[in-house]
Amino acid sequence: LAVIGARLKVGKSWTLASAFHAARCAGFTPILYTLELPTKNFRNRVDATISGLAHTKIERHILDRPELDIFRSSRERFAAMGPAYIEQPKRGDRTVPALIARAREVGADVILIDQLSYMEATGIYKDKHREVEEIVFSLKSEISEYEDRMMACILAAQINREGAKAGKPQSEHVALSDAVGQVADILYSLRRDEEHVNNASAVLEIMDTRRGSAKAWLLEWSLKNSTTFGVRGEWND
Repeated sequence: LAVIGARLKVGKSWTLASAFHAARCAGFTPILYTLELPTKNFRNRVDATISGLAHTKIERHILDRPELDIFRSSRERFAAMGPAYIEQPKRGDRTVPALIARAREVGADVILIDQLSYMEATGIYKDKHREVEEIVFSLKSEISEYEDRMMACILAAQINREGAKAGKPQSEHVALSDAVGQVADILYSLRRDEEHVNNASAVLEIMDTRRGSAKAWLLEWSLKNSTTFGVRGEWND
């Protein structure tokens, strides 16, 4: 279980779109649950990721003829790789058991969820912290219950207010419960301050991990005239 924490509108959904593309290219069958953005909007982000075209032009349907050819051919190449699913479950179907059951039904082996705050617990809690605890513990249990049916999962989560104020968020700043840091196998933070935005970049950092050590990378993060994601190199603050 990998968790990516970031402030509002920093790029969690773009990170999952890129991971969705990478998973399919690597031979996995991904299913992406978009619990916030409409399915059409998320598909546009995936289309931008796989084609390299400007997301705004895809959203506004203003691609010129050469760009339209690139758009169609990239979609065809991606579809030829095999099944990949982008879905938005209705309210009431956003519990961990429902999401995992659907993933197993379609034969997915990688699950991407955008995002934790829109998931639903099976129990009823007055305390939001307890609700988050149930969700993350249940998710970890469901994806790793059977050794021959284990599934990888990437979960996007909001950095809380304390973390947003901090220049460098820590594991306790993810969501509304420290259960996220306790359960996740690896916990990332995604940061984009004004300087990074101006330089078409972002920083992805390991906040906590059960294996390995802390590390950070400077990412290429271009969304203006094209869509490009990549690793520029290791990053040291």
